[in-house]
Amino acid sequence: MYPSLFCDCPNCLAARTAGGKNIRGNSSVMIDGDLLIDLNPAAFLRANLLGISLTGLRLLLVTHTHPDHFIPSLLKWRRVPAGQLPPFDPEITSWSARYTPVRQLTVIGTAEAEEILRQQFPEQTAEDHAMTFRSLLPGESAAEGPYRVTAVRANHGKRENFANCYIIEKDGRRLLYALDTGGFQPDMLRLIGAYRYDCVIADGTFGKKRLKTDDDDGLNGTGHMGLRADIRLRSLLLDQGCIGADTPFVLSHLCPHFAPPHDAYADEVKALGMLLAWDGMRMTV
Repeated sequence: MYPSLFCDCPNCLAARTAGGKNIRGNSSVMIDGDLLIDLNPAAFLRANLLGISLTGLRLLLVTHTHPDHFIPSLLKWRRVPAGQLPPFDPEITSWSARYTPVRQLTVIGTAEAEEILRQQFPEQTAEDHAMTFRSLLPGESAAEGPYRVTAVRANHGKRENFANCYIIEKDGRRLLYALDTGGFQPDMLRLIGAYRYDCVIADGTFGKKRLKTDDDDGLNGTGHMGLRADIRLRSLLLDQGCIGADTPFVLSHLCPHFAPPHDAYADEVKALGMLLAWDGMRMTV
């Protein structure tokens, strides 16, 4: 989130004053109106402000269970009473969270995300919400509708396999979604290097902050990446033929205390062959 909630440092104050692209909610991505990556606290508000309906979702990918990425209680708004969709009538006595049909939703994430969902939506409750759950270990793939998703272990959190990044394929196009990771361990770099991508979305949290890993390859740190690690990841993918010079390489998930506001940072990032994401950014690849 940018600016920080309780901060008037130069970056936060400049972003709050300028507004526009400098104001960022929690990171999330929608693909073709039916795949959402991360259901965060700002997801519904941002979707509504952008004129996006979430009724068409068929697949929700959860990267990890930190609350800036995953608020499972929001899925309770999919419920209908006793599995029956009531007609909308302002005078009706029965209440429902929704009055229109939704697609059956598959939620794919880590084992921890699946466990949390099964606790909040046990047995028949999941049917009332038109949802099913499953988890993927690193290297595992799943097919859902037109999508094929492969989990990539993220370097994030202290617990083993706490967070996933994802390789997402559809209609011959491929996206590497690499947020909330401090790079990748060698086995995951090999997995990533086995594919060619039409777009990469990379973790830019630490911006221009100097990291301990900047003195080595910068691609096996912990937590998050900064600009130097992003440059190295892009160079690696270029060298391995995974992307071309014109392949969109997008930085997102920016910390207001390490990455400058959008207006002060976007041109610098662009000069390095990358793009700086903003809320409401739309791309066709």
